[in-house]
Amino acid sequence: MGILEKLRPQPRWKHTDPSVRAAAVYELGPDEAEALHALAREDAEPRVRRAAATRIDDPSVLADIAKTDPDEDVRAEAIRGIAGIAAETDDLPQALDAVRHISAPDSFISARTSMAPPYRGSGQRRAISSARTSLSQSTVM
Repeated sequence: MGILEKLRPQPRWKHTDPSVRAAAVYELGPDEAEALHALAREDAEPRVRRAAATRIDDPSVLADIAKTDPDEDVRAEAIRGIAGIAAETDDLPQALDAVRHISAPDSFISARTSMAPPYRGSGQRRAISSARTSLSQSTVM
């Protein structure tokens, strides 16, 4: 690394302090999705990965995190994100994609069963059930 590169300011999400990186996650714009996905998948600190997972709106990225992250809280956050997308989006294809990730046979069973009871509430079950119904009706048509 040359002297000029050391003097060039680095983005806050590349800072050595995990607290700074976690806060910087919320400063990333929509055009920085790649950096957000990298932080969620690769950062050494679970709180940074968890913060990044809260900002991701791509069900396939969240499903990958839910299946592979070593930290239980990060996996749970990814699952909450997928369920939130399925329940709250007005975009039917995106909702159906989220449901497909939730209902896939190899989907993050260990992460889903390890979630604390407040995250397995009836509201989430109703949202998933409703989205599954929509999915089955759309595939019949």
